[in-house]
Amino acid sequence: MRRRIHVKKKWVIQSRLKLLFITMFFLFVSVFLVLHFISKRITPGLMEYAELHARKLVTLLINSAVTESIGEDLEADSLFLITKDSNGEIRSIDLDPVKVNRLLSNTTNSIQVNLYHIEKGEVEKLSLMDDVLRDYDPEDLKKGIIGNIPTGVIFKNALLSNLGPKFPIRLKIIGDIITNVYTKVTNYGINNAVVEVSIKVDVKIQAILPFSSKMVEVTSDIPLTIKLLQGSVPSYYFGNKAVVPNES
Repeated sequence: MRRRIHVKKKWVIQSRLKLLFITMFFLFVSVFLVLHFISKRITPGLMEYAELHARKLVTLLINSAVTESIGEDLEADSLFLITKDSNGEIRSIDLDPVKVNRLLSNTTNSIQVNLYHIEKGEVEKLSLMDDVLRDYDPEDLKKGIIGNIPTGVIFKNALLSNLGPKFPIRLKIIGDIITNVYTKVTNYGINNAVVEVSIKVDVKIQAILPFSSKMVEVTSDIPLTIKLLQGSVPSYYFGNKAVVPNES
């Protein structure tokens, strides 16, 4: 009798272990399939929206930084160094390296500092124009959140876009912020030229969701000033060539 009870208990234990093993196996497979579905179907759609949010905010910060750098202690026209001859005609034009370096330094520092404060949720330390963050929730920004994405956006349907739980978006700076000034010269009319000066800013950030992240590179070209250079006008213009007659 005792042996039968012992065998029965052993059989029950083995059955329970098998049931536990089967349950854990199916649970593991279910979790794997759910995670695979999220990774392949849901994550790309949500990351697309997270990238748009990140690009929008960084572009606003870049524009604000350039505007403040120009407005504080620089005038766009003062970036030029113009050399004229004794007759007052322009012989050469260049960019003032001191003022250009100051502009680039101020712009880079402003973008870097403000991105750092947003990353840390230090809203009170932001040095931005008043209307830059008007579309953002101050309470979210204090938590380092730049936006929330409802799960329903993956269906790309206006009626379903606000359904489901919302995932917060955060930012993190990656690498250095690169700023540079470049010029473009275009012929204009007879013996004239238009000089365009722009600043190019490259920023690398990481858009972060609770379960995924993506590196985002934002490049922005912002015009600083346009200047018309007028040279000496030739006696007449013919066949796309300036012709000056002989004085003999």
